[in-house]
Amino acid sequence: MSANPLRRPSEPQYFGADEGRMLDFCLEHNRRCRAMGWPRWYYVQPAVNEKPAEIRTLDGIEAEEVWTVLDRRPIDYAGWERARLEKIERRCVWLIKQGGVTR
Repeated sequence: MSANPLRRPSEPQYFGADEGRMLDFCLEHNRRCRAMGWPRWYYVQPAVNEKPAEIRTLDGIEAEEVWTVLDRRPIDYAGWERARLEKIERRCVWLIKQGGVTR
C-alpha cells in the first residue's frame, strides 16, 4: 500500500493538504480514470469559511458530462431547454477547473 500523497511525511496526523496538491492529485486520478474508461471525476471543493477544502468525486452520467465538455463537444439532451443545457455546461467547466485541468 502506498503512502497518502496528501499527508505531510513529517506530520503523521496531518489530515489536510493545500489546494494545489489536491488539484495535482485530482488531475492524476482523472487522467487514470479516463485512460481506463471509468466514468469518475475527482475535483476540489474549495475551502469556505471554517470548512477546509476537500476532494470530491462524480460518477456515472455526471462524470461523462464533464468528459463531454472537456472534449469540447456540446451536451445535448433531446427536449431540454438551451438555458438548462448551458447551466450544466457551466458547471462542467467549473468542475474541469477544480479537477486540475486548465482549458
